Amino acid sequence: MRRAPPQQPSIPTVEAARALGRADVGHRVVVRRFVEMRDGRPVFTDVVGDLTAWDERDITVVTRRGTVTVPIATIVAGKRIPARPVRRDADAGGTASSDA
Repeated sequence: MRRAPPQQPSIPTVEAARALGRADVGHRVVVRRFVEMRDGRPVFTDVVGDLTAWDERDITVVTRRGTVTVPIATIVAGKRIPARPVRRDADAGGTASSDA
């Protein structure tokens, strides 16, 4: 019996966690950032959207809910992801619509 290849983590491991850079501006990304310590444990949140700016201190990601500025010092992982899928509206006879 053949074994399935090991699954790749959805967010890279620590060695490859900083997969984002200035060259990713203009692309859709997911960024995991440290938010706070709670009950002695780190709390993280993900930001998903279009990376629109990168400077020495912060990155800017435009999400469905608005623009988010993320301090680079809080980023623990990140990567490019595919473009947002096009939602098909069943009531419109199968025509594609964007819910962006």
